[in-house]
Amino acid sequence: MEGVGRRCLPVKFLPKSPGEWWQLARRMGRFYSSARVPRGLKIAVVALCALYFLLPTDLLLDRFPLLGRLDDLTAIALIHLGAVVWAQHQYRLDEPERSPASLQADPAVTTTVDVPGRST
Repeated sequence: MEGVGRRCLPVKFLPKSPGEWWQLARRMGRFYSSARVPRGLKIAVVALCALYFLLPTDLLLDRFPLLGRLDDLTAIALIHLGAVVWAQHQYRLDEPERSPASLQADPAVTTTVDVPGRST
């Protein structure tokens, strides 16, 4: 039973210090403001959170005032945590976004293609 908590994916990415919590909040802001993340994914995350919050079926019943809402908030936080961590790796949200104009002006990004049989 020693390594059970270490193998669980969401626990691995849980913040451990106030600085890491702040970083997670910034990543979540980048997730929702980035043009790299598809709008459908953002809507799906919000819809999934709203659906879990509104559905009467929970892990803990809402009859227990504090525990019932704590269950909802934990599930919503884990949904966001999973989406943000996945999107961070999938769409490279930690890299600065570059405008199309800066991509055209950068000689390292501009490439030329040689077409056989055509001379310039």
